[in-house]
Amino acid sequence: MLRALLTMASPAGARARLSVLVLHRVLAVPDTLFPKEVDAAHFTQICRWVRSMFNVLPLDAAVRGLRAGTLPQRALAITFDDGYADNRHVALPILQQFGLTATVFVATGFLDGGCMWNDIVIDSIRRSRVTQLDLRDLLGAEGGPYTLQTLEQRRYFASTVVEAVKYLGVADRLARVREIGRRLEVSPPEDLMMTSGDVQALHRAGMQIGAHTVSHPI
Repeated sequence: MLRALLTMASPAGARARLSVLVLHRVLAVPDTLFPKEVDAAHFTQICRWVRSMFNVLPLDAAVRGLRAGTLPQRALAITFDDGYADNRHVALPILQQFGLTATVFVATGFLDGGCMWNDIVIDSIRRSRVTQLDLRDLLGAEGGPYTLQTLEQRRYFASTVVEAVKYLGVADRLARVREIGRRLEVSPPEDLMMTSGDVQALHRAGMQIGAHTVSHPI
């Protein structure tokens, strides 16, 4: 029934529509801080369902087919944004298990040991043992003070701080989140994003690589 409905919504040919499954990370194990993040078990379920319900195409071929009116019914492309290391080490084996292809859009400034600004905040709060924090000198009214004793309090802190600095200039934003990490007494991770070798390995495995800016500005 669902397959028939999908075919009606996304027929082949000139009336075809292209669905795009957009992901960022595939964690090896569930994250207690953000349990709704996609993990390996969940991604395996997604891939099994996608393979049974859709015709998965490389993104460039899908776009060409969409423009030419030659897409198959239930056409879908899979993409990953940012360039997280788990795209290669966790997602790639699962994609290969189901014979699926994906396009990975890489923010090149974070390759080989870098860390995106939002992940500095999130990873720091995940690993920090600090239970009280006042950032009003950095963030004004949105700077707290914060109590960081429960997972709910830490989730609220992370989401509030990310929104507070999101639209700052790149250099200012990075300086502030690094200072927040310092006050949380945690150093940014150096293995969260892919290495250049990871990108090459994805390409050799048949995945497509696309650009996602250098510094990931808003």
